[in-house]
Amino acid sequence: MNNASIRVRKIGIGASSAAALIELAHLIAPRPTADAAGRLRYVLETMTQSVGLTGLLISWGLIAVLFAAVVILAFGRSGQPELIAGAKREAEVQAAARRKVEEQLREAQAKLEAQAKTIETLGERAEASAAVDGLTGLPNHRAFHVKLTEECWRASRYEAPLSVVVLDIDHFRDYNDTFGVTAGDDVLKMTSALLKRAARACDCVTRYGGQQFAIILPEATRAQAEAAAERFREIVAGGRWQKRGVVVSAGVATLDVGQSASALAAQAERAVSVAKARGRNCIATDWEQAERMAA
Repeated sequence: MNNASIRVRKIGIGASSAAALIELAHLIAPRPTADAAGRLRYVLETMTQSVGLTGLLISWGLIAVLFAAVVILAFGRSGQPELIAGAKREAEVQAAARRKVEEQLREAQAKLEAQAKTIETLGERAEASAAVDGLTGLPNHRAFHVKLTEECWRASRYEAPLSVVVLDIDHFRDYNDTFGVTAGDDVLKMTSALLKRAARACDCVTRYGGQQFAIILPEATRAQAEAAAERFREIVAGGRWQKRGVVVSAGVATLDVGQSASALAAQAERAVSVAKARGRNCIATDWEQAERMAA
């Protein structure tokens, strides 16, 4: 075999090896590397055919470089799924942590809203309790003035009549001294129950203070208020009292044009004084006192 044949054979072996490695690059390398390998294959084939042994040596050097690049790229690409998987796991962990924090925030917000609602409810209860007499369960003196102010405005606005009756239990201090404070409390509770029974649905029965009760009578003229006061007096006097009989003195006042709520209440209180001066267990109006003082 001559030298030319040997050279051709070696060239063929080099070209075949180069082609095999380049095909491997096509299979395992990323697309840009595979495209570059295709171009390199054409260059190697041309060189081995044109420059003989020298081209062969050069081609094998290039093949070695190509093989190293292919191996690096192949191993690098094989590690990408691990990196992607790790990044995905990390993202899932962070997402789970974020969801947990959001859930904790929602729970904290719900607790704050529940506490705010509880505080609001307690505040409303406290306000309601502040307006109620603890012994009788009736609206107290403060609630009476609030209600009377509202009714005075309404009566003035619609030019409607409005009256007030104040009742005072006669000889109540003597009753307490004789039978004790507990018995006196029983009298107050029973009196409040009797007055509520005799009042209309629109009337407002209140504990004015001590042994006094005040009743707001919307839409009641002076004559109607006097009739209502007499009804209240009678139902108390007719109560089934255990220790001894209980009676009340009642004062009646009717709203005048431009009169304030406090002035109307004071007018009813003065009428109570008139009733007591007349002997108790009766009703009186403020104008009777004015007439008596004028006389």
